[in-house]
Amino acid sequence: MASLSNSFRFMRLPHSLHFFISALFVVGLSNTGCTPKAPEEVALNPMAVSLNDSAMLLVQAYDSLQIEEALGLWEEAIVLQPDFAVARMNQLVFLNHQGRYEAAMAALEELEQLQPENSELKVWAGIFTELQTDSLQASAKFIEADKSYKKQLNVLSPSTRAYQLLLINYAVNLKFLGMEEDANKLLEEIKKRTGNEDLYEMTTNFQLRSRKELLQQFKGGRP
Repeated sequence: MASLSNSFRFMRLPHSLHFFISALFVVGLSNTGCTPKAPEEVALNPMAVSLNDSAMLLVQAYDSLQIEEALGLWEEAIVLQPDFAVARMNQLVFLNHQGRYEAAMAALEELEQLQPENSELKVWAGIFTELQTDSLQASAKFIEADKSYKKQLNVLSPSTRAYQLLLINYAVNLKFLGMEEDANKLLEEIKKRTGNEDLYEMTTNFQLRSRKELLQQFKGGRP
């Protein structure tokens, strides 16, 4: 498996979003059988990669003006390589961070067209839709994600990190489906089995958050 850090550059995010975004998206970008192609299968445009890297340097201080500049660089990268999923996802994360929700939703819809079987995108689509007060359509997205996660988990080895991360994502989506007790039981089982400190911390973080808190964490300052 190619290294995510070497082949696809994905941001470490603001503290308030780190656990949430890292679990929902990093899995989708690694070689787990999810729709985003494995890094070694994607022919990256060197200029697009350079633009993505430059954008990440700009957002490290989380300065609003620098983030806007970074968003422009991601747009340039996407024009150069429309299937550069990581640039699109980084752009989506920071559009949401900046409160540009309509643009973020449009970016998410484009990503869904590019990666129609990506479970993490279905979860995000459900969250965005619910934040727009369409709970019925949001529920349908969470159900789609649930089915997709089960399909993916069936083809992965339980001993792999990819499986563990995907299982965490699956448990989080159970919370969005209103099955918080089942989700927390599964997260507790994952904590008992993992020997990885980062996974343990991530799992604990999700276990301590209710569905309402996860949505609040995602939307940040959204009214």
